[in-house]
Amino acid sequence: MDVGSSPTESTRTGELSCEQLPPEANCPGPAPPKPVPMSPRGPVPVFKSEYWTTEETDSDNGVYEVAETARGTFAETGIVHDVRTGHDDPIEGATVTYETVAGPGLSAPLGGPVQVTTKTCYAGAYAFIDMPIARGGTCYRLVIVAPSAGRYESIDLVDPGVYDHSGLELDGRSHKEPYPYPARRRWMPPVARACAAQGPR
Repeated sequence: MDVGSSPTESTRTGELSCEQLPPEANCPGPAPPKPVPMSPRGPVPVFKSEYWTTEETDSDNGVYEVAETARGTFAETGIVHDVRTGHDDPIEGATVTYETVAGPGLSAPLGGPVQVTTKTCYAGAYAFIDMPIARGGTCYRLVIVAPSAGRYESIDLVDPGVYDHSGLELDGRSHKEPYPYPARRRWMPPVARACAAQGPR
């Protein structure tokens, strides 16, 4: 279990010895970030986590990701990078928002529409937990904004479970990722088709 006091708490401690780091980490090396996940009810300081390696995250020394979420919800851990010309850095203080998308054929989770916002912490890491899902999945919009570094937006149909989102990159522009499956596909479940129809063009 990990304990923290705020969603932007820093775990920066300089270089740590091999004994202080997970066996898979580069040592000596920087402390992997432990973002405190945000939920619809606020920060969740006590949660189950697992170490996510440097190679998987394209980061200095990995990250501790959320490994468990409540039944009927999803969790996500991610890292945001500044890839503008002359930059190759994680972004601390970027605003990250998950919100449900309304539209024909889409159902809000039990309890109604959801909008949850957090900020990236040390090493550009962020996390969400206990995000509710309607039966059949919920259409969510992810928006990441960092002053001068740009904006990222995507829409997807999310099912219950634990996810990771490594290497989200901001290059000073605004990007809208299309729904992963075009709405014109021959056959899609109705809720997936409805979500695709709402996606960025």
